[in-house]
Amino acid sequence: MNSIITGNGTNLEPYSNSIEKKPNLAQGSRFSSRIARRYSQELELLGTKGIDLCDFEGVFNHLVQTHPNDVALRVMRQLVLHQLLIEDCQGKTPLEEVMERISDLADFTLLMANKHVNAELQKLHGRPSNSRGEHSDVAIIAMGKLGAKELNVSSDVDLVYVYDEDGQTIVDRDEGQKIISNQEYYLKWAKAMHKQIGEVTEHGFVFRVDLALRPYGNSSASALSIGALDDYFQKTARPWERFAWLKARVITSPKEQLGALEKKIYTVVESYVFRPYVDFQLMESLREIHQKIQIQAEKNKDAHDIKLGRGGIREIEFGVQLFQVTQGGARAELRTRSTLKAIKYLQKYKLLSDQQAKNWEMAYRYLRTIEHRIQYLDDQQTHKLPVERKDVAWIAETMGYQDSSTLMRDLDAICAYVQSEFDQLLIKPDVSTAEKKGALNEAIKLSETKEDKEDREEKEAKQAKNVKDAKDEKDGLMAAFHELTTLLNLSTEIELENFNAKGVTIDVDQWSSKWVKALGQAHETLESKPIKSSQLDVKRKWLVALIKRCCIELEKGQVKAQDIGYWLEWIDSIFKRDNYLALQVEHPEVQKNIIKLMGASSWCRRYLKYYPSVVEQLVNEKSSKDRFNPNDFIEILNRRRQTQNKNTGIEDEEEWLKLLRREHHASLFKILIADLNAELSVEEVSDDLTALADAVLSVCVDWIWQKIRADKNIKTPPLAIIGYGKLGSKELGYGSDLDLVLLYDEEDAKSSEQMTLLARRLISWVTMKTSDGDLYEIDNALRPNGSSGLLVSSFAAFEKYQRQLDLNSAWTWEHQALTRARFCLGSEALKIKFEKVRKDVLAAKRDEIQLKNDVYEMRHKLWTAQKNKPSQLNGKFSPGGMVDVEFVVQFLILSQSNQFEALTKNIGNIALLKMAEELGILPVGWGDESANAYRHLRKKQHQASLQEANFVLDESDARQVETVKKLWLQYFKPYW
Repeated sequence: MNSIITGNGTNLEPYSNSIEKKPNLAQGSRFSSRIARRYSQELELLGTKGIDLCDFEGVFNHLVQTHPNDVALRVMRQLVLHQLLIEDCQGKTPLEEVMERISDLADFTLLMANKHVNAELQKLHGRPSNSRGEHSDVAIIAMGKLGAKELNVSSDVDLVYVYDEDGQTIVDRDEGQKIISNQEYYLKWAKAMHKQIGEVTEHGFVFRVDLALRPYGNSSASALSIGALDDYFQKTARPWERFAWLKARVITSPKEQLGALEKKIYTVVESYVFRPYVDFQLMESLREIHQKIQIQAEKNKDAHDIKLGRGGIREIEFGVQLFQVTQGGARAELRTRSTLKAIKYLQKYKLLSDQQAKNWEMAYRYLRTIEHRIQYLDDQQTHKLPVERKDVAWIAETMGYQDSSTLMRDLDAICAYVQSEFDQLLIKPDVSTAEKKGALNEAIKLSETKEDKEDREEKEAKQAKNVKDAKDEKDGLMAAFHELTTLLNLSTEIELENFNAKGVTIDVDQWSSKWVKALGQAHETLESKPIKSSQLDVKRKWLVALIKRCCIELEKGQVKAQDIGYWLEWIDSIFKRDNYLALQVEHPEVQKNIIKLMGASSWCRRYLKYYPSVVEQLVNEKSSKDRFNPNDFIEILNRRRQTQNKNTGIEDEEEWLKLLRREHHASLFKILIADLNAELSVEEVSDDLTALADAVLSVCVDWIWQKIRADKNIKTPPLAIIGYGKLGSKELGYGSDLDLVLLYDEEDAKSSEQMTLLARRLISWVTMKTSDGDLYEIDNALRPNGSSGLLVSSFAAFEKYQRQLDLNSAWTWEHQALTRARFCLGSEALKIKFEKVRKDVLAAKRDEIQLKNDVYEMRHKLWTAQKNKPSQLNGKFSPGGMVDVEFVVQFLILSQSNQFEALTKNIGNIALLKMAEELGILPVGWGDESANAYRHLRKKQHQASLQEANFVLDESDARQVETVKKLWLQYFKPYW
């Protein structure tokens, strides 16, 4: 077999178990030999009966005819594992199938045991019920590897037993049963389940059962109510338990739908494990877990422990789960229980590079495969390589190696890679490597044995100088922190001249006074509850660290004092939202970029104040540099909604609205970042903002239709969304309204009522202001008959209105608006119909004199309606402004499309001006010159909107204004 490591050791070749191997490799397993001898009769009978060992129900039903229930379960486990061992060692079964089959076996045996135990208990005590006399039930929650369906072949099963409500059993008086409480019943049930599954008999066990992950661990009852579980999560649960409950899965029959208890469990668990944002506040707690893993691994470093040793399986799993727990609240797809699927999603969202994802997956597959080979030897729950050479040789052979030394070389290289990746995950910002190692060493000392201590002291004697350097560095850092803590105690000891070094004074005392007061109020609140006030110390430490960085960055010239002032105001507005403080502490570059964004745009400052969660996008700079992709946006939202529905078993419309808003805000912020970094032209910004609006409308219509459609076979509603104004011409800016006209296909007789409902829900979804903000304001006054018209019109009525086929018909200004109309959403058939009507109406023969008068009168009304100061030139409405260009282009389309059909294309004003010159409608040079002037005005309007300033022109714009005036006077008389 080729070496796993290539190049510089950071590229790992994919490991495949599907390698041609010698026959009968399973004979090297002592476990396999024992099963073949002990259960030869059962194996022979099963073979002659033709029962597939993958058919658990068939195997169990066959065995239970001649064995008691608990014996049948044990024998079944031995037979299935024996068969799986043979297939696996022959390379016939991929890792996923090995893990899934052993997990499915565990599910099946637990369900069979549950059925048997309940039947026996109900004979004695009747059935459990709630206070309303309804049947009470218990759920078996699989945790850890069983929850993820990633069991190893000799694994224990981590379980938690949760029942729905307290109550008592209901008995049949004729049977002489004894009434007991539900809690008593389920405690008896848990004890009987252990006897059925976990107790070791002459036939071994089915699975080792571990209930230690339940609330309060082994000191608590073995079964608890869902209410008690929820209460524990709210008040007592520790951070590491979020990792454990990430994998939680209620074991149910594949044929059964989720019941009320199961749905409630998933709702309670999800709300505990995941926060509705990227949870950076968890990082310090994760470091403690990380450190414990390192300590345990350091103690096992000479034992070749595939799971717990350095670079082992646990480090990969922890790394993946770290991303899942911190990011899963904002990215529902990451809530998958599968490690391999999670790695794929981490790659998709660029949380791991392509090469990292490939390496992590390969390392995980490789180590899990070795783990299985180790356990196949004796069916022992061990993860350490055997000491016997022949056993190592057998493992190497079953993995396709020619010799053991190559196996060991690849194993060491992979573990070294995993260790290096793992150690980089939670490096503390602003802390040196020496300090990080020193902290780990101190933690190891607290948990070491006498032998460990002697070994450590010997090593420390050889490394005294390095230890001293680390201590000096740590002491120096802590001294700096101590000095800065005076800032939050209203002291003047800290020197603040950096804050006015650039000629702008920042009154830090003002902010520190407010923050100290807020901390004091929070302290009083905490002291009134049984909660430690250490949380306040953490927050104080964060603030000191953040302000210290401001001083440093200002001194280096990386940020401006005025921008720090804006940042301080923003911090003040989000002071109670610890997660955003933690994010900046963890990511110094993010803090610096936020400060820069504060100075770049007032609109950006306001947006960050309203939607602070968008700063999470700054953590992963690679993703923010990609142009907006509407297909990806829609795919992500659909996947997250499906994941949400699947995990909770509930279609929660409120949660859908949250998903929509969060993804919209994140995408808008990415466009904003690219814009402020000058990575996009003004046209590209508008294109992306328009594509985002189209995508939002598409998702809303799709999701609403899935809920309200009467006929489930009609996948797409007979509705068309027509964009007018800036949406139609793809010229949206930040905060632009959406001008919409909604049409339905009247050929569907049932459309009118259903389409009106769809239209109302659409407008509500888009405009509704929730705790997560809103999406867009919608203006549908351009529909036929304006505000007095129907919310959604039939296509026939729209066509009749636009073609002016009766007295109730479109005005000239409505045809002007039609020049910018664009088919945004709907079926291809409706699109074809709309495009034909639009083209026919725009290209209709018109009285040019009447048209010119109508356009002029409308422009004059717009000008006289303005209340500009004489000294100011409004870049949009004043003479020589943007509206002049737009009205000229609209006039040219309506007057010339009868001869030049190409003008009916909705390609934007700039492109249409150039086309008019090419067609000979405009004098030579006028098209380009007018297009450039219009582009200049658009850019200036865009800059004004970013600063939330009036769009005012000055002397620097004189040339462009004169160009636009010349264009206007080519066709119209002055209106000013």
